[in-house]
Amino acid sequence: MTPIINVSTLLVKIDTIFPLTAIRAYVLSKSQSNSSRVYTVKILKTFKGTKEITPIIASQVKGTAKRKKKTKVAHVTNSVVCGVSLDQSKTYLLLGYIDEQQLRIDSCQWHALWTSITAQQRRGLKKLFGQNCACRIEKYCFKRPTETCDDMIDGCDIPTADLTVDFCKRKHAYCKKLGDECKWIIAKKSFQKCISCN
Repeated sequence: MTPIINVSTLLVKIDTIFPLTAIRAYVLSKSQSNSSRVYTVKILKTFKGTKEITPIIASQVKGTAKRKKKTKVAHVTNSVVCGVSLDQSKTYLLLGYIDEQQLRIDSCQWHALWTSITAQQRRGLKKLFGQNCACRIEKYCFKRPTETCDDMIDGCDIPTADLTVDFCKRKHAYCKKLGDECKWIIAKKSFQKCISCN
């Protein structure tokens, strides 16, 4: 089962070590290469990392502009904790990183069938999450150097006592910087529906 992760948390990371990526991709095929499973995907939309992904695609695929949207995404299969399995002929949201000129994914990054991504999460991917990177979403911070975490604004980092509320926030809300503080902005109708169904 894919974990429900608030993508805001992942896009807050400053990617000085490994450039981060966020794409919507259709899985064309998969193969095994040494200790990696390699997926050939067609990128339908790039939310983060366009500048870094473009040269990788150009180096992997020659041909028409239509074919240039194809690229390879690698996953290390001997990772017990962070294993990923994608189904062929399905569309996914894949958050990952670039290492050694290759797109890489693992289950420690957010991946999910595109059909399971809520309207609020799609809006967030297009615009809202990146605009609110100053907000601390969870108690962990992955910025490099770690001292830069001290500059993040609290407000959305305190979990509630109710796991259902936290689950529904991740699916139907985003954290927004409002002046000197950060607050959850909730899509009320879908959030209430989520609460009543869980």
